[in-house]
Amino acid sequence: MLMRLVGLVFGLYLGMRLHWFQEPRPFPRQLAALLQGTARLRYLDPEGLVDLFGVTPDMTILELGCGTGTLTLPLAQRLHDSGQILALDIQSTLAEQARSRIVEAGLEARVCFFLTDLHSAPLSPHTTDLIVLGSVLGEIPDRHACLTRLFEIAKPDSRLVIYDEVLNPATMPPAMARMHLHAAGFRFGGQIRKLTHYVAMYYKDAVAFDPDLPIGSS
Repeated sequence: MLMRLVGLVFGLYLGMRLHWFQEPRPFPRQLAALLQGTARLRYLDPEGLVDLFGVTPDMTILELGCGTGTLTLPLAQRLHDSGQILALDIQSTLAEQARSRIVEAGLEARVCFFLTDLHSAPLSPHTTDLIVLGSVLGEIPDRHACLTRLFEIAKPDSRLVIYDEVLNPATMPPAMARMHLHAAGFRFGGQIRKLTHYVAMYYKDAVAFDPDLPIGSS
């Protein structure tokens, strides 16, 4: 009985993975509670994850697909008021939860929310120091257009961090993500892989590679 149940769950997961691969789309807003679930926060460890990004207090950070603010809040806590997070999401149900967390923490001066897609957002070229893509690349239909736009927005010495989770039906495997990012011009800087997720660093300018950042090749 147990084996049949495991087989059923695994089969459903594979079916969802195939469906998402064929038709990329946003995470269902009806499942928003899962994003802030205790189990997810425990294995993802948002505070520890952000520690890997090399955030400095005056950065301009673009968070594409901020969702319910899992990383938005710890990112904002590492900035001064001279820094800023540009948090984008096309789902207002999720973004409003993120906004509520930021307001409750008194950090609204550091975060600007955009309820729109990347191509419609009023973002100028060469303006971001750090770009964060959290479990979102597999949900984007035209990945090359998205990453090319991000490459344009990024400053010459900036970096991009991507993380993705094994249980996410739209997860983008590290090798595939690396292929898409390289095609857009970003250069690989290293990654950390765990059973539940991975995090990888990319650079717009190879000269800006910082060997002292916590993420190394693995």
